[in-house]
Order: sequence, then C-alpha cells, then structure tokens
Amino acid sequence: MPQALDEVYSFEEMKRKWDGDNPDEPYIRSQTVPEWYGLDNWIVRVDDDGKVISTTAWREYPNFILVGGTKSIEGSQRGHMTDLVSMRNKLIPNKPLVAAFTNAENWMKTNIERGWQIKKYGIDEKLLDLIPNDVLGKLNSSYPDGNWGIRETGHIAKSWWFIIKGY
Repeated sequence: MPQALDEVYSFEEMKRKWDGDNPDEPYIRSQTVPEWYGLDNWIVRVDDDGKVISTTAWREYPNFILVGGTKSIEGSQRGHMTDLVSMRNKLIPNKPLVAAFTNAENWMKTNIERGWQIKKYGIDEKLLDLIPNDVLGKLNSSYPDGNWGIRETGHIAKSWWFIIKGY
C-alpha cells in the first residue's frame, strides 16, 4: 500500500530520488513558479516497491509556512494529497499556510472545502494580517489573478469533508 515517508529531503535529494525511480517522467518544476517561492523541505510518497510516486514541499518562515511543489506520476494510485498532507502536518509546526494554486477552478474549490481562503474569492483581513506585507506583495505581483491563498493553521480541522475524504 502506498505511503508517505517521514523523511525530509532537500529539493536536490528529492529530485534525484524521483528521477532515479521515474526516468521516463523526471520531476520538473513549472516555469511559472517565481524564484522567491523556494521550497526547501520535501517529502515523498512511495508505492509498494518503495518507488517515489508523488511529492510535496514547504518552506518555514517565522510566522507562516509556504507550501507547494505537489506532483504525482501519471497513472499512480490515488490518495496522494491525503497521505502527503497528513505526513506534512505531522512534520511542520502549527502556523498559517500560504500557497499558490493552478488556475484550475476545481482544484481551488477543493482547497476552499479544505479550509483555504483564496485571494480571488476574498481572504479575511485577520488572515492577511498574519502574513508579512512583503510576502503579500510578492504573491499579488506573481499571481495577479488572485490564485493564491491562506489557511489559518497547518493542521486540518475535523469537519464533514475531511471525515468523508479520510483526512
């Protein structure tokens, strides 16, 4: 059964492991990810043979945690976000999360159901006050369409959605 490992890798270590296990599908970060969005803590999910099938990452700041980099190999078993987010939440301190999202409306709606507030739909001022102004400026200039968001804490609150999804 696939599982997220509790070992934290640098980007280079994760990429070496991913590419070694998936030579036909190397890990490539999107060209649209701004340089300041430098994630430095990576975890992986592996299949029954110990082969990397997905990854996600974060970078911790004093008052918040920037998350992203999530990717899975094509055709791999479902459950990536359930396993990876659960493991990430065990490894990070309880701070607000900040993330940019792809422009897929379905993905943003799913994250709203998971407790994220997305800029293009409105973020509570109290949450915005938790993030330094220079970071908010970078998010707004890098993602002018408002496809970024904040979740108040790094740990998922129990709600009907999370119970149904198995979080």
